[in-house]
Amino acid sequence: MLETADCIRLYGDTLSQANATAELRNKLDVAVPEARTKQSLCLFQLHNIEGITELRDLGGVLTDLSRIMDEVTNKSVAMTGSEIDLSTS
Repeated sequence: MLETADCIRLYGDTLSQANATAELRNKLDVAVPEARTKQSLCLFQLHNIEGITELRDLGGVLTDLSRIMDEVTNKSVAMTGSEIDLSTS
């Protein structure tokens, strides 16, 4: 989870800087595969969990972390509302 948190921080840094440096983008490009690898290792360990509640909860957390990584890497498009025109012209 710490690796995913680092990716979120780096992603936020790239968004908050109008001209994000190549170094910052490269750090994010390196951090994302590391975070995905850690998530995959956690997923692999799920077979060791016997309690259904714990299994469900950890599976949910890993699903959320994967979704976050998709957003950080722009694999999914989040609508912010500004791209929707609700005017009745």
